[in-house]
Amino acid sequence: MSTHFVISGPKAVETKSARSVRRCRTLLLSILQQIYLSAHKCGATLILNTSRDRESRRDLCVRRLLFRFGKNQGVRRDYGGDGRHKPGCGLSRDLRESGVSETGNSGGSIGALLAEIAACAFLTIDVLKQGYARRFGLFQLSLREALLGKPVLSLSLPLALERLVLHARWFLFFLIIEHIGENALAKANVIYSCYLLFLILIDGFSEAALTLVSNLIGQDQVERIFTVVRSTVFCAAVALAPFLLLILLRPETPLSLFTSDISLLQGSVNALRVVALAIVIAIPGEMMLSAVAGTGDTRGVLIIELLLSLCVLAFAFSAAMIFELPLETVWAAEVVGWLCCASCSYAWLMRRSWKEVG
Repeated sequence: MSTHFVISGPKAVETKSARSVRRCRTLLLSILQQIYLSAHKCGATLILNTSRDRESRRDLCVRRLLFRFGKNQGVRRDYGGDGRHKPGCGLSRDLRESGVSETGNSGGSIGALLAEIAACAFLTIDVLKQGYARRFGLFQLSLREALLGKPVLSLSLPLALERLVLHARWFLFFLIIEHIGENALAKANVIYSCYLLFLILIDGFSEAALTLVSNLIGQDQVERIFTVVRSTVFCAAVALAPFLLLILLRPETPLSLFTSDISLLQGSVNALRVVALAIVIAIPGEMMLSAVAGTGDTRGVLIIELLLSLCVLAFAFSAAMIFELPLETVWAAEVVGWLCCASCSYAWLMRRSWKEVG
């Protein structure tokens, strides 16, 4: 789910047009990456929502979570005290001795895209191998199912746009931090890597909330929606509590997974604690947003994501570009964004807007 921003070695002189071309190419590769991500995610979610076999659901959920966690752990960033990426530090000694060199920003984007292609291929092969395709008739399209294409498109298109807005937000967020300086951008990359690990866990619980809410809507038990949301919020909070406690007491420990530079570790501690506060608010915010998606009101999800992104970018731009505040204050934009998301999602659910979706 994530766009990787990598700081290259000594900064080369480049024109504004060359820099614009490079950024556009990176953004295009990120968009292609998300197309593959959305493809395999939609396919797996379809199986989860249609399966009545509890063991099959649990097996596929575990496979997706483990694969996604392993994939996001595949990139390790190392930076020097001046905020620049150390050439070759992300590579093993055998690779460096064999002449393999890092390819910088574009290479990171290509690698992320190839990782998503591998993820799509892995899940497709796993669906065929486990017999899910035959059990649920995934590749058997009848005339009646073909007529469902238009309503399915009307539901899925806002979700695709929501995914695009999400990653455009991160792209612009890092562009704002880039104007602060290379050292701030290096710290932001390390903090984002830690933040992403916690978002993976939250995303797993949010998908469970989405599926359960959708099931309750189908059973006409809408009065239990908030019970499901509270349960998933509690479970996610219990699962993340030890890690949040670790951030408060020993923030250098999770940061050391992504860099070995002492000055960079110490400079990222305060911002990571701000991110920990954002994670606390993100738990109920993400669960309620997934509940809105589970009701089928995907246009509402897109609107909430747009409001969240506007709040984050406006706060980050004001803090970094206008008031020139420190990096931890810029990361407080995530706190403001998740507060907006939680408030809007709660208000949306209280209005019971899903009754108008049909």
